[in-house]
Amino acid sequence: MEIVEVKKDLLNVPNTYIVCYCISQDGAMGAGVARQICNENQKMRETVKNEITTKNIEVGDNVYYQNPQNGRFIVNMITKNNYWNKSYKMEQGEYLNNLKSCLMNLKKYMKNGC
Repeated sequence: MEIVEVKKDLLNVPNTYIVCYCISQDGAMGAGVARQICNENQKMRETVKNEITTKNIEVGDNVYYQNPQNGRFIVNMITKNNYWNKSYKMEQGEYLNNLKSCLMNLKKYMKNGC
């Protein structure tokens, strides 16, 4: 699997792109790009918060969501505990390795017919 970083407006990329961005472990998503993405994906906040709670998701983990209307996949990278905290200073490679693992799992999920 090839991972390519594309610098574009996250809100205007084609639905075939997997959108990855950072959120807090509390799942607030109430400001910035997180809020805008939640506005376009009405059930995402509730779904992601539920998954964080039930699966004991921690900082450094990723939670993905698929929009049922357009099929777009969104990867929520957990980089801090609460929305008011600053992101943890993990090695950039650690975040990228976690993201790569998440994308590999997502690829398997997509191959199996979602």
